[in-house]
Formats: sequence, C-alpha cells, structure tokens
Amino acid sequence: MKIVYLDSFPLGEDIDMSTLKALGSFSSYDRTDVKILLERAQGAEVVLTNKCVISAETMDALPDLKYIGVTATGYN
Repeated sequence: MKIVYLDSFPLGEDIDMSTLKALGSFSSYDRTDVKILLERAQGAEVVLTNKCVISAETMDALPDLKYIGVTATGYN
C-alpha cells in the first residue's frame, strides 16, 4: 500500500510514524505546493493532509486513492 503524507510540518518531529511505515510504502513531506500535489500523490491509496486541499478534480486524477485522512482539527 502506498501512503503519502502531503504536509506533516504542523505535527512537529515528535510524532511516531512507524505504524504507518509498517503498512507499506510511506512518504512524508513537510509541505506540498498544489503544483506538485498530483505528482507526489500519484499511485497512492492513502493520502494524509493537514493544509493541502484535496479537490474533486484531484480525486478524479488519482484512480488508486481509497482514503483521505485529514489530520487537522477543522474541516472545509
């Protein structure tokens, strides 16, 4: 399973990601600009986001995507 965390910066460095890493291929980025979001998330089944907005167009462009996790305390 490919898991991509698009913007982990707000979490800080003290969060243990070993459980996510154990589930498959895990990539984490401090920040992701909208211009490279699709490139980073391509092929991912799971996308985690804090600040990056995942639009309907983005979801349509990611056919393998099964889950979007929002790690923020609010929602749009």
